[in-house]
Amino acid sequence: MTSVNLTPITKEEQPTSHVTVGKSKVGSRAEIARVRHAGREAFFRVDTEEDGFASTIKNKVYLNSNVATLFGGINRTNDFYVDTDVSLGSVRACKRATIYAEGVNEEALTSALAERQFLLHPIHEVVDIGGERVEFVVDELEPRGTTLRVDEDTEFVFLDEPPASTGPPAGAGDGTDADGAPGGDGSGGAAPRATRRRPTSTSPRRTRRRASRRTSRDSRR
Repeated sequence: MTSVNLTPITKEEQPTSHVTVGKSKVGSRAEIARVRHAGREAFFRVDTEEDGFASTIKNKVYLNSNVATLFGGINRTNDFYVDTDVSLGSVRACKRATIYAEGVNEEALTSALAERQFLLHPIHEVVDIGGERVEFVVDELEPRGTTLRVDEDTEFVFLDEPPASTGPPAGAGDGTDADGAPGGDGSGGAAPRATRRRPTSTSPRRTRRRASRRTSRDSRR
């Protein structure tokens, strides 16, 4: 496994979906990274920068500050390993994601996430979609994990109001199968289902609405 111990540096302009590392540390072909820190791990897509003599990145890894939530914060006394000998299929597929996306076109968002096989984390996500900065909060993921991969079968539930808190629940996995096997073949597909629904119990901060929407796959039938 290609593994390097780097110094984490948070940058607000960095998308939560990616980590940026020096090209010489991981190679130019690296696409997916498993980040291990403080006994937890999560997956991200990889951006690389030239890290020659005049470079500032050198032994650093850039990540959005929101990502720190996945590791219970960044502990500077602990190692921060970036493994890149992993594939997209190593990340389990997301069955259902509950999110809050104020002012965002929900259909366009779900389609974009599916097309990119987006790696979802239970945090405030900040992503670049078509050159536009898009923000949304991932409240719940099914199955539980620090990272799940959106595919054509992913169902989205949209909240009307922001959740009280974000972050991986206690005991959340890392996004790989329980036996450590890959979670899928990483093949692309049609856009996921997007629905809204109400919970069985009343909650002032977690009202859910139900709406029916055909996906591009359904419309072809």
